[in-house]
Amino acid sequence: MAVLLLLSQYSQAAEENLPAALIATSDTGYTICVDKSNQSLEVYRGRNRIMTFPCSTGSNPGDKQVKGDNRTPEGVYFSSQMIDGHDLPAYYGWKAYVLDYPNPVDISTGKNGNGIWIHGRDLPLADMDTHGCVSLNDKHLQEVAPYIHPYCTPVVILETIPYVDPKTLETSADRYKNFIRQWLLSLQSKNFADFSKLYSSEFYDPEQNLRLDAFLKIKQRDFSKHNHNSISTNQIHIIGCPKYILAYFLMDFTVNHIHRTGVKILYLEKNIEKPSIISERFIDQNSLKDNETLAICEWK
Repeated sequence: MAVLLLLSQYSQAAEENLPAALIATSDTGYTICVDKSNQSLEVYRGRNRIMTFPCSTGSNPGDKQVKGDNRTPEGVYFSSQMIDGHDLPAYYGWKAYVLDYPNPVDISTGKNGNGIWIHGRDLPLADMDTHGCVSLNDKHLQEVAPYIHPYCTPVVILETIPYVDPKTLETSADRYKNFIRQWLLSLQSKNFADFSKLYSSEFYDPEQNLRLDAFLKIKQRDFSKHNHNSISTNQIHIIGCPKYILAYFLMDFTVNHIHRTGVKILYLEKNIEKPSIISERFIDQNSLKDNETLAICEWK
């Protein structure tokens, strides 16, 4: 009886463990987790798993490094656009969702390649038979599709999805949320000294091809020019992977009477004692198509 009770308690504890990626989420937010070792794709609403499907990843094992290596990249990605199956060869099935590989962290570490998608297929599903994409049966992709929103639904791809207890997630969430609050406060107050301390010596801005010193020089000049900063945010989500932490949130700001709204993405060093920013992006709402913009509006 004692052994059965112990096994029952162990089983209950195991069931309470959650993907370590889900550091800070909301009930209105969705996350996709792809486990390459299990060839499975899971969809989470907040921290609740709502569906699981078999999938196929790259024919070669390991993390993608270069174009043509037939590996599926490992990290956290977003869908940047959707391509209808009618505009694609039949191989890609019903639809394809283009992922933003290589992301800024990938670029800063020398990775290259493109064309990493989540897509359907016109062939029976088989393990590890893609050129690096994540592929699902068309029927399953149709069920997943309503939850894939551009720059709103992170896609975590790892060799094995690690699990931790909820308390560990909450501790991590508090740490990184506090860091983001410091960053926002330094922007709002135009405190360049505090702002600059929040960036890693490894920082890289791939869009402007800037390393830390050049980036901070531009920011210092901007801080001195701005007469007024007004910043508001909504729905801070924090997603983790073994190499870095990704924080993303809606950001609405006005600087010198110029108003912008969109998704701010921060890539953070995974440092327990002192997080720092290794890259960042801003996806302007006006750069998205109408149906994609609607998804962001609903997310608000």
